[in-house]
Amino acid sequence: MKKFKVGIIGHTGRGNYGHSLDQSFIDNEYADIVSLTDFNEIEGIKKAKDWNVNYYSHQTMMFNSEELDIVVIAPRYTDCHYSLVQEALLNNCHVLCEKPFVQDLKQAEELISFATEKNLKIAVSLPFSYEDRFNQLRNLVEKDLIGKIHKIEGICKHDHRGGGEDFAILGPHFADMMLRIVGDPIVGYGFISKNGVSINKNDFIDGNEGLGKIAGDNIFASYQFKNGIIGTIQSKKLNILERSEQPYSLYIHGERGILVVRAPYADHSIWHYPAPFINNSTNIQWSKIETSHVDTYGDYQKMVAEDLILSIQQDKEPKSSAKTFRKVLEMLLMPYYSQLGSKLISFPISEREHPYYLNGVLSNDIK
Repeated sequence: MKKFKVGIIGHTGRGNYGHSLDQSFIDNEYADIVSLTDFNEIEGIKKAKDWNVNYYSHQTMMFNSEELDIVVIAPRYTDCHYSLVQEALLNNCHVLCEKPFVQDLKQAEELISFATEKNLKIAVSLPFSYEDRFNQLRNLVEKDLIGKIHKIEGICKHDHRGGGEDFAILGPHFADMMLRIVGDPIVGYGFISKNGVSINKNDFIDGNEGLGKIAGDNIFASYQFKNGIIGTIQSKKLNILERSEQPYSLYIHGERGILVVRAPYADHSIWHYPAPFINNSTNIQWSKIETSHVDTYGDYQKMVAEDLILSIQQDKEPKSSAKTFRKVLEMLLMPYYSQLGSKLISFPISEREHPYYLNGVLSNDIK
């Protein structure tokens, strides 16, 4: 079996290596890490020496010097992802990229089209979909533990990033889980405010970590899925500091019960409530469903890397692919399209420009 040659791109001090994406191919029997680019030369040289791999101060130097099969684009900062993925594809490399993948749908479309043309795979690191706990959650739903689903809620961290930043960084996990549990949304509507007042274009800022244009300290996004299922993702700036107190969870409400799962990197448990609504006046109690534990971010990334290699070998899409993230990104941008147009937005969204840069109304919105 072919051993894939892997190059890692990081940026110590500006996104670093994301959620330990530099660990993704360590001890992988089908891959060898052969080179490293870190735009922080001191830290890059040190890491390359520790790993006994070649160091380059710029990715173009690495591409010109190495014959790579896979490139890991690790920095958290989204604004570098588009150009780095593009260059990797240009050099005939498959890609593993940190989330958020890119800033807008136009960038996503261009990279997906280019990868398809060259028959290259792009995996985006949303590792919860690879975890046994998520398979367990879906099995509980499919075995009708809570009956027919009528609502699914994603609650972001509500910390100092609450609103636009929290929604952009943590929202992808919830959008991804919803897509995998209840399918694609049909229509959506969003409410975005800042200091209690609905936002307009003057309220947009350039988000931290290269997120692009974001706005608001309070976002509530609602989606309608098939069979009348309603989904919501919400974030508000509440300055909750302690990780243990953050409400970061997914709630699945069924006709006979509720399932709750703490989002990735939390306590790795699923909770079940055997009634459709919480009633504190009864003796009904939440029960904890034990799940397997994932120790570190790096262990998550190894799952993503293993699946990417399998997708290359079998010529299929990775579980968490750029094409999947395109749908995630539609869900995350929907409240901005909706807020600025004061309209329901139908999926798939026809416009690909970021809503901040659009003039006029959307062509497929519902008035």
